Amino acid sequence: MSFSRLSVPTNLWRTSRRFQSVLQELKSRRDTIRALITEIEREKGTTKRPFTDTHGRVHNYLRISLTEKCNLRCLYCMPEEGVTLSPSKNLLTSDEIVKLVEIFASHGIDKIRLTGGEPSIREDIVELVGGIFRAVQAKLSKLKRSAGLERIRNVRGIKDIGLTSNGIILTKKLRQLKDAGLTKVNISLDTLDPRKFMLMTRRNGFAKVMKCIDLAETLFPMVKINTVVMRSINDDEVNDFVELTKDRRLDVRFIEYMPFGGNHFSTKKFIDYKTLLVTINEKYDGLVQRLQDAPNDTTKVCFRVDTMFTT
Repeated sequence: MSFSRLSVPTNLWRTSRRFQSVLQELKSRRDTIRALITEIEREKGTTKRPFTDTHGRVHNYLRISLTEKCNLRCLYCMPEEGVTLSPSKNLLTSDEIVKLVEIFASHGIDKIRLTGGEPSIREDIVELVGGIFRAVQAKLSKLKRSAGLERIRNVRGIKDIGLTSNGIILTKKLRQLKDAGLTKVNISLDTLDPRKFMLMTRRNGFAKVMKCIDLAETLFPMVKINTVVMRSINDDEVNDFVELTKDRRLDVRFIEYMPFGGNHFSTKKFIDYKTLLVTINEKYDGLVQRLQDAPNDTTKVCFRVDTMFTT
């Protein structure tokens, strides 16, 4: 059976006060981050509580923005003139990012997603992914030698290192990233029409993104396509994206258009996920199935469309 999976955000992630405080610190100056690393390092020997929100949900997923820079100017994300960038001295170094991952992993985080901006712009992206992978492997290897197999089974290391990219320049780095330890990739694509791509991103590059998706399919078990849906712009392509996943190792995630600094948000362009489901059900009547949520999912609802049966 081949199928398409649809996942759509339904609410904003609410974290515990402590975790929210950490996330706010991660957005501040590098000096503050260094102080935070020192503080948490002091606690490592005595405190390794998992991050739990006010609803009792344990969070095991950390997103790290590697850069504010982007080579596209998508309508829903960034103004045409771009944004004012932070000085390089205020950004985390690769070593500091790896250290943060180690610390968060000691508190139960086992999934990392690298985002931006456009993370593939960062020149040390391959070395950074490799550094995260090697740091985790080194810790596991050390424990294996000193603590025995039974204790190793209880160690929660990083299981997934994911990357969200627009795919424009990712192709030339993707094999290296896979070899360095990357396990998952999300590629942003909002339209299957090259002319509309130019309209939505204010840049050329449709063919490059499609080439990147084709390569990613050969390297990873599943590739996720992120699609922001805007009324009267690309909402007529919803079922085209569903069809794109037929007999391919692709999932599509339809993302609701949300207010964002500089994107001139208009409720007239907003479409909620229930409306998207109506559109999909009109074509795939009786074939859309709600999937079981993961225990601590907070911002998505997953569905499957059974499109054909194979032996």
